[in-house]
Amino acid sequence: MSDSIRRRPRITTAGVYYGLTVFVTGFVVYAVVRLVIVTRELEWARSELAEAAVLMRIAREASQEVRQVARGYREMSLAQEIDRAVGLLESSGVACRIDVGDVADAGLARPADETLAWAVREGITNVVRHSRAMTCSITVSRSKSAVRLELVNDNAPPSGPYGNGVTGLTERAAQLGGTVATRRTGDGRFHLVMELPTSDVGTRADVPAP
Repeated sequence: MSDSIRRRPRITTAGVYYGLTVFVTGFVVYAVVRLVIVTRELEWARSELAEAAVLMRIAREASQEVRQVARGYREMSLAQEIDRAVGLLESSGVACRIDVGDVADAGLARPADETLAWAVREGITNVVRHSRAMTCSITVSRSKSAVRLELVNDNAPPSGPYGNGVTGLTERAAQLGGTVATRRTGDGRFHLVMELPTSDVGTRADVPAP
């Protein structure tokens, strides 16, 4: 037997097992890393799709409103906006709590009803677009002196692009002698409050027929 044959290393079962183990372990690690990356990408994609669906819904509703304005007709109501808000929040994965008693169905005078409806719309639009809210509440109450609407959401940014919308609401409320206030609390909650004096709220029965 030649020296080259005698010096050839013998392939043992242990060597084969070790080599396969190293190969399989490396393959498994690679597969796990890819799985983690793909999972994160899927979560990101689901989040982006959910946000896109919400924005598309807002765009469709805005388009409908533009057509209504072009036809010379546009009427909002507090009850309808609250129903719309619930649907929008739920489709965005935001848990909502509504406490309006019978105020929304009490037949508020149209100017007050529409002004409160605008507050709900502006507030909910901000919640969906500018926060990572998990919960949101809408509370409407009526006393002898005022009707008060308060919208509260969590996970609000430390500062946000609420200026123009709040300015518009403030102007609408001022036309009825009311006020709008906002504040952020230390626990990350954003409060939007509109108050309209009872003397300017009235009921639809108080509004003369056209």
